[in-house]
Amino acid sequence: MNKKAETMYENGVRSLSALSETQYESANNNSETSLSTPFDLTKRLRFWALQHRITQAAINDLLSILILAGFTFLPQDSRTLMQTPNIVKIYALSAGKMWYHGIRKSLQSIFSNLNCELTLRIDFNFDGMPLFKSSKVQFWPILASIREFPKVLPMIVGIWCGEGKPPLNEYIRPLISELEDLLENGTMINGNHIKCHFGLCICDTPARSFIKGVVNFNHEYGCQKCMAGGEYYLQSHRMSFPKCDGIRRTDEMFRNRIQPQHHKDKSLMEKLNIDMVSQFPTSDPLHLLELGVMKKLLVCWVYGAKGYRCKWSKQKTNDVSKLLEKFNKQMPNDIHRAIRKLDSLKYWKGVEFRTVLLYVGMVAFKEALSIEEYDPVEYFQFDSNEYIQVRKLSTHDGPSFETL
Repeated sequence: MNKKAETMYENGVRSLSALSETQYESANNNSETSLSTPFDLTKRLRFWALQHRITQAAINDLLSILILAGFTFLPQDSRTLMQTPNIVKIYALSAGKMWYHGIRKSLQSIFSNLNCELTLRIDFNFDGMPLFKSSKVQFWPILASIREFPKVLPMIVGIWCGEGKPPLNEYIRPLISELEDLLENGTMINGNHIKCHFGLCICDTPARSFIKGVVNFNHEYGCQKCMAGGEYYLQSHRMSFPKCDGIRRTDEMFRNRIQPQHHKDKSLMEKLNIDMVSQFPTSDPLHLLELGVMKKLLVCWVYGAKGYRCKWSKQKTNDVSKLLEKFNKQMPNDIHRAIRKLDSLKYWKGVEFRTVLLYVGMVAFKEALSIEEYDPVEYFQFDSNEYIQVRKLSTHDGPSFETL
């Protein structure tokens, strides 16, 4: 790891250590408190600085002005105000560094005023994000959210930093060690017992394969729901799963390695008393629909595909681009990104494909496609809308992702 990335990681972790102690209380405290006491003003200033990402230099200038104005009880330095810890435990691993905050500490921050017993279902997310375009250094945060309290901000349980993907079991070992005890015994806060259950592990497709220790989605035996083998098409360089009658995977079959070709590593996740199939939902519309089928269709229409006569003419491509630009002026407020022209298709983000898929595609493509081409696209877009609606309902009504 280079020096710049290492410094950024340590500074970021130090800020997160201070943030985790205050942001949950700020997010969950809806009562209006007066500013009559020094503690109230100090706490309000801390929340304000966190919410608006105020720099330390700006906070120091503000504190000096407030002290001159008579608020002499305020600290003189931003680090004192923000309660930035002097020492943060960062563990050196074989291929990077790990900061682990823990689930219990996060729960204590969220439920600091708890006066009753609770039963919680905790969902987890794992994913990687590059720090620089010219470096392999990545962050791999471990996030957790509480199903019963959807308005509570996600908990930052830990962060790994290093080049490329982390070693699987080193990365999740502190989490598994804590979860083994937490799921069995729960935790105590203010004398009240909190019982915890493992909810779902919600990841995108590559991260889910990594955490489970199985082969990628484009492998012959990459399907995580059934044992059907895929077929590789050399002409289009893709793996397809045309068979829909494969034997459905179960937790017992997964742990007994009934299909060894499906497994790559033995994940420490298997130490937990969870279902390694149904509690790892595959409902990932970003990669399956938006960056999957929708992107594939648009790439074929705009750039063409080898062996298929599907490429649009330049005039037809320009006509569709003009329609998309026209739609941008009439978009509702909940769509925050405008759709770019089709000549910038390779730079599109997932949300742009989503807007085309769910909202404007059926209108924009009607004149550009023949009836034989348009009907399947119309059915696909209708089914995608139904899929999204069912997914939203399942999110609010309980752990029914595995039914999708």
